[in-house]
Amino acid sequence: MVVITCLLISSSMILLFGENIYNVNSSGILTTFIWITVMAGIWIILLSTIILVIVVINYRLKKREFWKSHKVEVFLSVFSILGLLTVYFSNLKVWTQENVEQVESDFFKYIVSLDQIPLPLNTNPLGSIPELSKEFDKSSFQKYKHIGASWPLGICYKDEKIIAVIDCSIGDYGPVPFLTTYDLEGNKIDSTGFYKKSGQDMGYWAIEYLTFKANRTIVVLDTVKLWNMNEEESDVVEESMKMTTGKMVYRVLGNGNIEAENIDH
Repeated sequence: MVVITCLLISSSMILLFGENIYNVNSSGILTTFIWITVMAGIWIILLSTIILVIVVINYRLKKREFWKSHKVEVFLSVFSILGLLTVYFSNLKVWTQENVEQVESDFFKYIVSLDQIPLPLNTNPLGSIPELSKEFDKSSFQKYKHIGASWPLGICYKDEKIIAVIDCSIGDYGPVPFLTTYDLEGNKIDSTGFYKKSGQDMGYWAIEYLTFKANRTIVVLDTVKLWNMNEEESDVVEESMKMTTGKMVYRVLGNGNIEAENIDH
């Protein structure tokens, strides 16, 4: 009976591998093999223990015919079938988890390579930005980055539903941050930039001060200076300068969308 059980378990392993061999990667095959081997070993040990108990009982009762009884054969056969079903469904669970992890692995491989950004974070177009996420996954970054971004700064916000990442590009005066939100499967939900006014030209100068807060709000304070041009339009009239200030507040909502609100000073 033990030999038959071992053959059945071996056949089940071959069938399981034959069914899934084209659908799992090398690590999945190795995990499946180890799992089946362990489960098969446990059931063989249990069967051997039961057989040993039966032999001892048979010896003590001196009823040699008990070993050959029909009831014992049925009992061992049912026990073996239950063992094989347990091995199969245990392997099916491992195989399913392995494939789910493979689908998600690209995004999670990227996320785990990013640093958590200490908040609050303050920056502006003329200022510096922290050096974080130096070991980011470059291949995954190309897949998930904000359009035009050169490198990721790190994770800004995360919870059980969404993850918000800051990417940076190279601007005229310094780093330019962008915020992108994703669901936990790596699907993009929303994204935005924050520097809408910063820059300078003849008769125009503006700068924006950006603060990422821990409560999922991003505050942008701006200062804009405007000058009239002289008659030749070759220079500004210094006395004509007018300065305005403004405030924008962005909020990352629970569903990952980014809401913007213009607050007049």
